[in-house]
Amino acid sequence: MHYVEVAASPAIRTFVECLWALDGPAPGAVLDPVFPDGHPELIVHGGDRFAAVGADGTLAVQGPVLLAGQMRHALTLSPLGHAHVVGARLRPHGLAAIFRGPAAELTDRVVDLDAIDPRLARHLFADVASRRTAEERLHALDRALGRWASVERIDPIVSVACGIALASRGLTRVALLARTTGLSARQFERRFGAQVGLSPKAFLRVVRFQQVLRAVDAGPTPDWARLAVELGFYDQPHFVNDFKAFTGHAPTDWNVPDGSLTALFSVGRRATPLPSDVAFFQDAATCDPLA
Repeated sequence: MHYVEVAASPAIRTFVECLWALDGPAPGAVLDPVFPDGHPELIVHGGDRFAAVGADGTLAVQGPVLLAGQMRHALTLSPLGHAHVVGARLRPHGLAAIFRGPAAELTDRVVDLDAIDPRLARHLFADVASRRTAEERLHALDRALGRWASVERIDPIVSVACGIALASRGLTRVALLARTTGLSARQFERRFGAQVGLSPKAFLRVVRFQQVLRAVDAGPTPDWARLAVELGFYDQPHFVNDFKAFTGHAPTDWNVPDGSLTALFSVGRRATPLPSDVAFFQDAATCDPLA
């Protein structure tokens, strides 16, 4: 499968970090965990869908248009055929632009958008999933989000706090974030949770975990003790426990095959998103800028 990210147009950049496309046949029957990354997702299937694997090992085929909230645990997926998927990786606080309820209602959930916003779900399926190429699907998704989103629902204070948390690589304190916003600790935590779907502490924990994945994917086997200190963990056992909580494996057992969904969606292996006017599939003609 071929995976690529492209920059979103200026019209949706306030709540969308990037757009992505996944295209091609699945490499046989696989079960791939996708790990929390601090970002909700809007996903549109134009080909064969994926199945989510439950705790008991049963498979549940996902719907064609999905909205995924913040995740605190790995989500295990199984591609069921030939993928033609596009998605919008929302900013941590970006869910409010397309979801009217508290973000916590979607935490640890991937829901069929038709159950939340039937009109938008029908539009995305008709106008995005039906497009012939990944480029066309990405253009259509960008345009649809620009038309349907309500950016005025985004809390600017939470937006600033998320930016600070990401810029610090999760190495800041909740009390400092609250002071930066000018809110009391209780007010800040309430507004942050309502918009992001995680408490500030839980969000910082996910951000730190993503830095771990960057380091693990960056090259040779790291010095785990040194890495734990550099990434702000209290000690190595704390680091190992967090790693196990998110991945189900000890750091020394980490082994992600290239081409798996785990690898394709790993923050440590992502390339910088291509400009939105670049043709990125080998069989693509030059595409127009997203609008």
